[in-house]
Amino acid sequence: PAPVDFDRVVNRIKERYKYTLHDLRSQNRTKELSLVRQIAMYLMKRMTDKSLQEIGAFLGRKDHTTVKYAVQKIDEMCASDPAFGRQLKALEQEISR
Repeated sequence: PAPVDFDRVVNRIKERYKYTLHDLRSQNRTKELSLVRQIAMYLMKRMTDKSLQEIGAFLGRKDHTTVKYAVQKIDEMCASDPAFGRQLKALEQEISR
């Protein structure tokens, strides 16, 4: 499989959740979009070798601490909700194909 980059993550997010890169970069903070944005940050951190700063910059000038918080939050959600963790693992596998 090809190496994972930000575009692969964003394309799969778009297919699964119907949010575009424009949406992810927007200032919109609805609960659903915020969660999808955090999932994107989490996947970008786990599946690429990019820094928190690079991920934040790609997603519209988000601070590296925002990305760090997103990764921690998604980790906690996976630990407390096994169904969510399985869905995220399936999404990771789709991206890595």
